[in-house]
Amino acid sequence: MLKPRKKLTKQQLKEDKLVTTTYKVNEFITQHSRLITYGAVAVAAIVLFSVLCVRSGRQASRNAATETTMSKFEFYTGRYEAAIEKFKSILDQYEGTRGAGEAAYYLALSHLALGNREEAEATFKLFLKSYGKDRILVSAAHTGLGTILEDQGQFEKAADQYIAAYKVGKDLFSAPQNLINAGRCFQSAGLAGQAREIYQSVLDHYAYSPLRADAENRLAGL
Repeated sequence: MLKPRKKLTKQQLKEDKLVTTTYKVNEFITQHSRLITYGAVAVAAIVLFSVLCVRSGRQASRNAATETTMSKFEFYTGRYEAAIEKFKSILDQYEGTRGAGEAAYYLALSHLALGNREEAEATFKLFLKSYGKDRILVSAAHTGLGTILEDQGQFEKAADQYIAAYKVGKDLFSAPQNLINAGRCFQSAGLAGQAREIYQSVLDHYAYSPLRADAENRLAGL
C-alpha cells in the first residue's frame, strides 16, 4: 500500500522554487554562454567608449578655452584679420564647447571692427542660437546686433535688440546704456511715446547712473 505523499511546507516550497529557478538560470547560461560573453564584452566596450568620450570632451573644452584666451590677444591688439582666422579655427575644431562659444562672440566683434556687417550679424546670431548660456556675452551680442541694425537705419529692430540686451542683464553695468540706446532708436523711428517710457525707466531704476543726466536731457527734448 502506497504511503500518502507528505505535504510540503511553505518553506520547502520556496526552497524548491529557488532550486528550480537556479537550475533554469544555470541551464540558460550554459546554453547561451557565448552570447552572454559577447554581450558582456559589448557592454564593457560601450562603458569604456563613454568614459573616453567624456575625457575627450573635457580635454577639448580645456583646449578651446586655452586657444580662445590666446587668440583674444590678437583682438585686443587690433590685429582683427589674424583674430578672425584663429577664432574660426577654434569654432571648427571645438564646436559645442564653451570656448567655441566665446570664440564665436569675439569673431563677430572682429568682423564688426573691420566693418564686415553681414558677417558680424550672422556670427552674433550663431552665437545666440548655439552658445547663449553666458548672459553677459548674450547681452553684449544683442547690443552688437542693435548696433548693426541701427547703422542700417532699422531703428525699431535695433531698439528691440537693445531692449533684449537690457532684459538679459538688468543688473549689469551696461543696462542703463542699453536703455538709452533703445530710447534713441525709438526716437529716431518717430516713436516718441516709447522713447519717453524708456528714458523714464533709466531715471526710475538707475537714479545714480552717470547716464541719468543723458536720460533727462533726452526726455526734455521730446
